[in-house]
Amino acid sequence: MKRNGFTLIELLVVVAIIGILAAVGVVAYNGYTTSAKVSATKMNHSKVVTHVKSVIAQCKLDPSGKFDLGLNDETPCSNIYTSDATQLFVLWTQRNKMTNPYNGYGCCGHASNRDPYLGETYIAAEGTKIIKIKTRAKKGDPVIITTIDLI
Repeated sequence: MKRNGFTLIELLVVVAIIGILAAVGVVAYNGYTTSAKVSATKMNHSKVVTHVKSVIAQCKLDPSGKFDLGLNDETPCSNIYTSDATQLFVLWTQRNKMTNPYNGYGCCGHASNRDPYLGETYIAAEGTKIIKIKTRAKKGDPVIITTIDLI
C-alpha cells in the first residue's frame, strides 16, 4: 500500500516546532521594541537638554537677541528669565514633532509638581535661575534629571 501525505504525529511535531519558534520570536520582539522606546526617550531628553543649553549660551552672548521656537519663529532672549520659559521650550518640542515613544503623543510638558510619566520629559523652572529637565525612560528606573543654570 502506497502512502501519500503526512501522518498525524508528523503534523503535530511541525506545529509544535512552529509554536516554539513563534513564542521565542514574540519575546525577543518585545525586548527589542522596549529597548528602542527607552533609547528614543533618552534621545528626546538629550535633544531638549542640548537645545536649552544652546539657547542659554546664545542669549548670554547676545542678551538683546532672539532664540528659535521652531517653524521660523523666534522670541526675545529676555523670555528665558520669565515663567513662560518652560512653555516656550515645550512649544519648540511640539513644533519639531517630538513624541513620546510609548504612546505617540507629545513628548514634553512643563509640570514641576510631579515626576514625568513613562516616556515623558518635563521642563520645569525652579525660580528664575534654574531649569530642570526630567525624563522617565523605563518603568522601574529612576527619573533622569539634568539641571541647567541660567546664570
